[in-house]
Amino acid sequence: MVITSAEYGDGKRSGLFGTYGLSAKSIDGYTEVGSVGTGFSDSDLAYLTTELKKIIDIHDGESFHFLPRIVIEVDCDAITKDEKTGNLALRFPRMVRIRDDKAPAECDTHTDMVLMMG
Repeated sequence: MVITSAEYGDGKRSGLFGTYGLSAKSIDGYTEVGSVGTGFSDSDLAYLTTELKKIIDIHDGESFHFLPRIVIEVDCDAITKDEKTGNLALRFPRMVRIRDDKAPAECDTHTDMVLMMG
């Protein structure tokens, strides 16, 4: 997944981005499929905060939106689909690792995610 948004954390994560919006490639560019806030080490959070601050596209209240540049590997319990809107979502996502070796163009697409649903 590509990180396309984030919000600052609370407590121990104060001053660092603590929750990250995730997007999959779609026909229109990238479509958000949920957010993740677990699986990060302290060094991951510091690294991501530093790198994401360099690519801020829009700051909207508490949310920061980024150019799609940073890829992370995410695991989840399931991928779900809203029957009314067709939007996909990750159920109980957790970050596995930062993928400096992958470009956003190599990420799973919206279609890939539908196929993973079975």
